Amino acid sequence: NVDFKGYLKNLNIISTEIKYQNSDITWNIFKNRYKNPNLNYYQSYNTYQSLIRRFNLMQQFGDTSEKSIVFLGDDELFSIFYALTAISYTRILVLDIDEELLQEIKLYSKKYNLNIETRKFDVFADKKIDNEFDIFFASGLKKLAGLLMFILTGVKFLHPDSNAGYFTYYPYVEHLTDIDKQQDKYNYNLQKSIQEYGFFLEHLSSCDEIDIGDALIKKVIDWIEKDDNLLLKNDKSFTGILSKDEALAADPLFPYFSIKPINIARIKRLNNNTEIIDNYLKMTRRFKKGQI
Repeated sequence: NVDFKGYLKNLNIISTEIKYQNSDITWNIFKNRYKNPNLNYYQSYNTYQSLIRRFNLMQQFGDTSEKSIVFLGDDELFSIFYALTAISYTRILVLDIDEELLQEIKLYSKKYNLNIETRKFDVFADKKIDNEFDIFFASGLKKLAGLLMFILTGVKFLHPDSNAGYFTYYPYVEHLTDIDKQQDKYNYNLQKSIQEYGFFLEHLSSCDEIDIGDALIKKVIDWIEKDDNLLLKNDKSFTGILSKDEALAADPLFPYFSIKPINIARIKRLNNNTEIIDNYLKMTRRFKKGQI
């Protein structure tokens, strides 16, 4: 027997309904972006609905009113969405290594009087930390070591009485065989690492969907029109053409990956074990020189 009433009581449904203030403005910003993803920083843009899911989750935890928040990596412009949609906030700081992206955020911040602070920041090199934020939101690298750098750097930005943060990720795979096993191993190692650094996974749900851009779709259509008998997996020149100036090519499965949702997670502090976090950040920065 299944206790459906008990199950439904604990079911956490994340809506994608657009019902917030300034939704017309945020939608127009998102659909009219002039900046292309920077392949050097493994950037890719997600759907507008994914921003709504992120915000709705944060709202459920009471993190969209009178909060100070630091964003580590923001190629999706979620900081802009958050600032235009939140009831109120006390401070927003965006950290990113991409100066062109920071200029884009500054442009919208100035246009809509959002007072968003920006700072060029490399998690593998910069050490200036303002530990005075209520929450962090990290959109980091895909490999586990890089993702942990973003998460734990976010933790360092929290003030002593703060205990929570968010991050998005998808289980990174190295090759096309045993994908499910690779993803299970990634998820296990991620959650195990988070606990070792004094946090636990309070919430985990599907969030983002990969957005296949019009330019990539046009490339495929144009090539198929030239060759009706095209066998994609045996045509290296086709793959090369698709990969050129294409952010999604950063995925090791490109162009054969399945379109699966990215995950969004909220973590909460178990203990204030700053020493072990500091040691990890120092170690990873040191080995980064050898490309971990």
